[in-house]
Formats: sequence, structure tokens, C-alpha cells
Amino acid sequence: MDSEDPSRYRIPLSVGEIECIRDNKGENAAKIDVIVNTNFFTNRLQKSEFFRHLLLLVTSEAIKKKHAIELNPN
Repeated sequence: MDSEDPSRYRIPLSVGEIECIRDNKGENAAKIDVIVNTNFFTNRLQKSEFFRHLLLLVTSEAIKKKHAIELNPN
């Protein structure tokens, strides 16, 4: 996200596969791991609520695109 051109902005993250796990109540739940680049986390997310919200929106869209699951990032 260091570009002056908004169309070139990239958030370095990886969206994993869907896994079925048991939650704390012992019920089945879907889990998807999301990995965020360490430098991006340190330089942007730790310091800015705006970037944390942006990451949620981008991650929701990435999960929707990869797994056809629609999340509400609110």
C-alpha cells in the first residue's frame, strides 16, 4: 500500500482452505486461516484502525471470491 496509484494497492495476505472444527461448545464450525504479511502488520495494522477495518473488508472479499462464502465485516 505504498503506491500513489490506488489501483496498484495490494494487501499481502493469504486465505487458506475451509476446515471443519469443533468450537468451544463442541459444535461443528467452519474455520478459514488468514495470514497477513508481518511487515504490513507491523507498519500498518498495529498503528491504524483504518487499516484494520480495510483489512477486514479485503479479507471478506477474498473469502467470498475463493470460497463463495459471504461474510459481514461489521
